[in-house]
Amino acid sequence: MSRAYDNAADGRYQQGGRRNLIINGNFDVWQRGTTFNTATVSDHYSADRWKYYNYDGDTTVTQQPFTVGQTDVPGEPQYYLRHTCGSTEFYVEQRIEDVRTAAGQTVTMSAWIKSSVAQTLKFRLYQNFGSGGSSQVLVTNTDVAVTTGWARYTLSIDVPSISGKTIGTSSFVKIHIGGSSVTDGSTIDISQVQLELGNIATPFEHRSYGEELALCQRYHYRVTNESESDAAMMESGSMMGTAECVGVINHPVEMRAKPTYSQNGTLFFRANNSQTLSASPLYQFTTTKRTTIWWGSLSGAAGISGYIRANTSDLRSYTLDAEL
Repeated sequence: MSRAYDNAADGRYQQGGRRNLIINGNFDVWQRGTTFNTATVSDHYSADRWKYYNYDGDTTVTQQPFTVGQTDVPGEPQYYLRHTCGSTEFYVEQRIEDVRTAAGQTVTMSAWIKSSVAQTLKFRLYQNFGSGGSSQVLVTNTDVAVTTGWARYTLSIDVPSISGKTIGTSSFVKIHIGGSSVTDGSTIDISQVQLELGNIATPFEHRSYGEELALCQRYHYRVTNESESDAAMMESGSMMGTAECVGVINHPVEMRAKPTYSQNGTLFFRANNSQTLSASPLYQFTTTKRTTIWWGSLSGAAGISGYIRANTSDLRSYTLDAEL
């Protein structure tokens, strides 16, 4: 017979002082936006660290605000995630770094869920051994009957040992809330997702927004240009000779791996002598701590310092991505 542990009081069941292995389980951080409806039939990120699968163009994921003072979900959460099903299949998932996490132990998964119609969802947990590693293991695939009112659903799971397995690159443990026979057009609302060591679902662990944002930025960092006054989007830049410019982005936290850099629009080098030198960056070099961007084929004065700014007519954001 398994023993019931007080996970919150017993340090053996905490990871780095935190009980919840999920990042952004309260859906506070939305760096990528607040509405998602991508026509591509594949998986996409929505709220930070949360993927959803788009089975057709009607699938939509949105940020939804709780009514201030509501008592259905405790702790005064600000937002929840709503998945509007565009077919009879849906899922949202999060990948937790390192397949060693919780291996050979019992974990408890919990989430507050409400559906527009009563229906059956599934809680799943996988061990993925990464690129070059052993085959993925489906640990559990458990039915959960959800209703039209907010309720907390919990599941204790015995996670297998990884003895004898090969761990490759970027391994992870994945939790998955989904279904393969849901009602087309129904909405499924999800709040306060938690995965913790032990076999008791303790109250949801609240963390400050600053801590949650930093945890998210280990995997994804986005700067969005809103207006001319917000146009300085990198920390510094300088001319290297008369035809080259180098700009540097210092990451707010060290990222999980070397990120992939992308941008939406054009960046300028704005020199301190007010000269604007326009060109598309030719090269980006990333480390886990900083990204260096190089422009060539410019015409300017050697040694002039300045800053990197956006072309406010078309640049909306740049992104550094190191997701699993």
